[in-house]
This record gives sequence, C-alpha cells and structure tokens, in this order.
Amino acid sequence: MSTRSITRIWLPGKMPLATIYRQMDGYPTGMGKDLKKILAKYKIGNGSRAIPNYANGIDELGAKLIQKLKSQNPYGNIYLQAPTAHIPSDIEWIYDVEEGTLKGEGLDATSGVKLTVTERGWDGKPDKVKFSGDITKFDPKKAEEA
Repeated sequence: MSTRSITRIWLPGKMPLATIYRQMDGYPTGMGKDLKKILAKYKIGNGSRAIPNYANGIDELGAKLIQKLKSQNPYGNIYLQAPTAHIPSDIEWIYDVEEGTLKGEGLDATSGVKLTVTERGWDGKPDKVKFSGDITKFDPKKAEEA
C-alpha cells in the first residue's frame, strides 16, 4: 500500500498557492527528506537576481520545488492540485511550506523556509504536528518516529 501525502505551499498571510499530491513514499523519510534536500539551501527574497539558491518569493520557490520533484518522478507519483480546504481521507502526511523569519532590510531582506509536518490522525485520533520550524533543522527520521 502507498503512503500518500500532500504538500501545501502558502503565500504570506496564509493564502494557499498550490498543493502537491504524492502517491507513494509520502512519509517523512521519503517526501520530508526530499523537501529538505530541495528547499533547505534556498533563501527567499524580493526581486529577480542571478544568485544561486535564491527564489524571488515563495511563488518562485514553489515552482522550483514542483519542477525538481517532477524531474525526479517523471511518470506518476507527483501531481499538482488546486489548493482546497478538503483533505482526502487517504492522506497520511501533510507538509506545509511557507516563508520563514525575515532577516535584513529592504531589497537585502531574505528568509529561509519554514516547514510544518503533520501526521494525520486515524480512528478518531487527532492530527499530530511532528515538526514545525526552519527546514534546515528538520530531521526526517525523528519526525517519523516521534
């Protein structure tokens, strides 16, 4: 059986931008590890710059994430969905990606990536947040075992 997950990308102000559905390997040592590997190196800023590992806003970072995930999974497994409040019952893990804490001022201000990892509750049990914070501090194995 597959472990399904969704990754939601959030604009500032908690406005949904996109949802990525992963059909297989959605657990933290699968999708969570992939998210960290792809996103932890990025700084998010305001303005286009020819700087490695820089994204002009969370919307460009989201596009880079989708591009990388799909290039790793060219046939199936990764699907783009419209963001909705409804989460299908077969989703076991939820990953929320948003801008982290802003550092600096003006055009030099950048932020990292904040990741929240939630395990869905089953049989009446509540959902459980397994990690929330700077993606560089995320440990996929700890989140999965916690």
